[in-house]
Parts: sequence; structure tokens; C-alpha cells
Amino acid sequence: GREAAAGREAAATTGDQADEAADEAADEDLTALDELEGLVGLREAKAHCRLLRDAVALEKERGDDPKLKSLSLVLTGSPGTGKTAFALLYARLLGELEVLPSGRVVRVTGAQLQDG
Repeated sequence: GREAAAGREAAATTGDQADEAADEAADEDLTALDELEGLVGLREAKAHCRLLRDAVALEKERGDDPKLKSLSLVLTGSPGTGKTAFALLYARLLGELEVLPSGRVVRVTGAQLQDG
């Protein structure tokens, strides 16, 4: 009832705030990982990004090409849980680590992926 609706509203507000924070971070001198660390929650996502940063640095030290590694993710969760904000920061991180040419995100729906 009313409590569930309030919970959904709070979750949506958190997600909206995360999206706004991600947009604002692009204008500041913070790295994507710094900005991600500043968000509330997303513990597993933060740990993944720290491990990725360290793995890319190690691969570069060894002379390996980190671009050969799959960096794809599937983000699942309820609306308003920060998936879009994380995706934007993850893309920026990949650009900052120079494993992608840019930190650009292309948003598509399941139907668009299915249609090819």
C-alpha cells in the first residue's frame, strides 16, 4: 500500500539524484571512480570498478592490451536504483582507462537490440 509507494518514490529519488550527480561530475575534475565512490550504495559496482582499474594498470605494466578483454556488463534492478548513473560513470571510467576510444554511452531498449 502506502508504504510500498513511499519506498518506490524514495528509490526513484535516489536514482534521479545519482543521475544528476553523474551529470555534474562530468563538469568537475573528479575521475569517474571518484564520483562513483561518492554515490550511496552500489557496493558491488564500486568493487568491480576498482578491480578493473587495477587489472588494466597491471595489464599495461605487463605490456598486454587491456582492450582485448570483454568489458560488457548487464545491469539489472528496479527503476531508480542507479543503473543509468552507474552506466554513465562506467563508460567514463573505460574512457579514462583508455580501453575504449571514448566514454560514450548509447542507450537502447531490448526491442532495439532484438531488431539488430
